[in-house]
Amino acid sequence: MSNSATINGNVYVNGDITGSNSATITGTAMAADRTAEIIDQVNDTGTPTDTILFGNATSTQDGAQSFTVASSDVITQISLYIKKVGSPSNATVRITADSSGKPATSSLATGTLSASSVTGSYGWVNIALSPNVTLSTSTTYWLVIDAGVNASNYYIWGANNAQYAGGLGKLGQYGTTTWNNTSPSGLDAFFKAYLGGVNSTISGMTIGQSGVGNASAHIVNDSTIAGSLYCQTGSGNNKSCDTSQTDPAPLNFPISDSQVQSWKDDAVAGGTQSGDINLSDSETLTIGPKKVVGNLYVSNSGILTISGTLWVTGNIVLSNSAQVKLSGSYGSGSGMIISDGTVSTSNSATFSGSGVSGSYMMMLTTSTSSSAINVANSAGTVILVAPYGTISFSNTAGAKEAIAKTISMSNSATLTYESGLMNVNFVSGPSGSWEVQTWKEDQ
Repeated sequence: MSNSATINGNVYVNGDITGSNSATITGTAMAADRTAEIIDQVNDTGTPTDTILFGNATSTQDGAQSFTVASSDVITQISLYIKKVGSPSNATVRITADSSGKPATSSLATGTLSASSVTGSYGWVNIALSPNVTLSTSTTYWLVIDAGVNASNYYIWGANNAQYAGGLGKLGQYGTTTWNNTSPSGLDAFFKAYLGGVNSTISGMTIGQSGVGNASAHIVNDSTIAGSLYCQTGSGNNKSCDTSQTDPAPLNFPISDSQVQSWKDDAVAGGTQSGDINLSDSETLTIGPKKVVGNLYVSNSGILTISGTLWVTGNIVLSNSAQVKLSGSYGSGSGMIISDGTVSTSNSATFSGSGVSGSYMMMLTTSTSSSAINVANSAGTVILVAPYGTISFSNTAGAKEAIAKTISMSNSATLTYESGLMNVNFVSGPSGSWEVQTWKEDQ
């Protein structure tokens, strides 16, 4: 954040918050130690040839996979290749020590597998772990998915036979010594283990207002905090570090690869259209569900109405009072556009819901670009999502929420959240949560 950029609301980051030249967050700012992007262990050879089914009976309540690590470092994140049947409850992901060839009955680190992030088709789901525990080489550990029991609502973990030399899959119950081989025996679950991590920093920021609004990070430097300052070390601040709290724990990204693929499938169900879409000079078009193999351009007061999930394989460019809105048939439901390219809005181009309170548009891009989404003005009632790239805001940008790998704000950009991430440590500002579960789909 630079040059008087302001966020009106709360911020939670797996990483650093860096500001300069009067950058401000009016609520609470939390910088969790960021998860690493270095995969130390992986089993993902091809398409799963077998499955590890768990959560359907007491004897198969939990699934587990043993592993060893190539380097001694902290484990920060696990990825699972998984799907579900019915509507199982959330599960706890655990890292345990080895106990005579089985998972130990206590955990070294834990995380939450959110059931809403898992679909009926295989997909990778990331789980952030805490606390930051260091794993050692030449030592066996276990990855355990601790689930409930329901014969109609359970999980299926993709697996193959004897493809991962560093471990073995098992089924049983966490907290007991009751663990058995998979059927057939010798299966290895699909997983990725991320090691490493960096203590996160808040620097150069003004946080909170009128005595309310905390800052929390391992390191806080050169910042002015209205409320409490929780850090382990820091300098140049308006107050000393309160070291009584541990560092914020990293959070899971709220949208999984599996969910994105499911929404793309919804779009494809409505058919595929090849070629660019160009709307301008007050032209109108209603479309969706649909996959568009091409780019989308809306300009000069053109109006695009979304009647079902839209997947654009190319870029999306909105300019000069362009409007993208949901069909009135959505009512209070929400809908989305997915792009595999970049997205840009400028000159009063806006997104909007159906017109009914509680209806919002989600604009999601899978682009890895440093310009995945560029917003040069208020984008309207939209949730902007860039899981792998950067969202850039400038010139009084506004949105309901912004979720991204990286967010960059400059030139007096002001981002005002209508709702924010729910967290018990937020002491002011928006406190609602956004959890993607289902979306209204019009045929």
